[in-house]
Amino acid sequence: MSSISHQWFQRNPLIVQSSTRRSHVFVLLLVITAVTISVRNAAAQAPRPAAFPPPLELGPDDKQIVPEPSADITAARSEIQHGRLEMIEYQCRLVFNKIDVTCEGTYPKHLQGVCADRDSLFWSFTTTLVKTDLQGKLLKSVPVADHHGDLCLHDGKVFVAVNLGKFNDPAGNADSWVFVYNSQTLEEVARHKVPEVFHGAGGIGFRDQRFWIVGGLPDHVSENYVYEYDSEFAFQKRHVIASGHTHLGIQTATFAHDRWWFGCYGTPQTLLVTDASFKLLGRYEYDCSLGIAEWSVGRLLSASGTCTPGKGCSGRIRTAIPDSLNGLRLSETDVRQ
Repeated sequence: MSSISHQWFQRNPLIVQSSTRRSHVFVLLLVITAVTISVRNAAAQAPRPAAFPPPLELGPDDKQIVPEPSADITAARSEIQHGRLEMIEYQCRLVFNKIDVTCEGTYPKHLQGVCADRDSLFWSFTTTLVKTDLQGKLLKSVPVADHHGDLCLHDGKVFVAVNLGKFNDPAGNADSWVFVYNSQTLEEVARHKVPEVFHGAGGIGFRDQRFWIVGGLPDHVSENYVYEYDSEFAFQKRHVIASGHTHLGIQTATFAHDRWWFGCYGTPQTLLVTDASFKLLGRYEYDCSLGIAEWSVGRLLSASGTCTPGKGCSGRIRTAIPDSLNGLRLSETDVRQ
């Protein structure tokens, strides 16, 4: 019998190996099942943490720092003012960075300069000072002395460069002034004589609590001048711009976006750009000789105008953007602020 069994196993080795493997797998499953049951039982018997920590018990050496609250801590206090809901009505004005406005009306002499605040535009037409809204609708106009030039705004007042004498005279026969007007009513409120502006005051700007005046220039002079005054129009200094000659000097001026912008006559008209210390940064063929003013978000206001015999002179303001090639370029798109 033993001999027969041995021979049978030799003839069927795969059957023997398969049976042995099944036995091993069965034993392994039994071990895994036993371990799993043991782990579950241990987890069920382990103590669970309390939902909240136990009350804090002070030891004999602990000291209470915060005093006990008063007995009326939960009492209502009607005398204490509480917040309230209240409706407030106000006007909301949308300001567009792009402006393309024609001044309402025509005037005897041509445009000399412009300036603006958030509500109004101001136009100097040589012998007429004009205020419009931002759409160009006429709000106020007053006759003024010839020659009212460029203008600027400060502290609720309009400051205008005025020459009552000769322009561009090598002998300096100018009579230079700054006339001041209330920006709401255009009523004249002051005059300041500025005789240092030797060839005639024609343009004005405001920066760092000081006024800066430009003006005429004789044909033979190859540089331009800026005259600095404090807020009370006490003369401080004459600055030189190494610009080369510009026809009749500088007509318009404004400080915006960290630099000075000066509009000049000529064929073609010229734009001078300097830094804050009047170092020339560029000389460009761009016409802002009838007005240049600070605006917003990297933009300026650039003015133009025409005169028609028998009808008078008109003015137009558009927004312009600084341009590395051309000095300025007219804005083509609206950007709401």
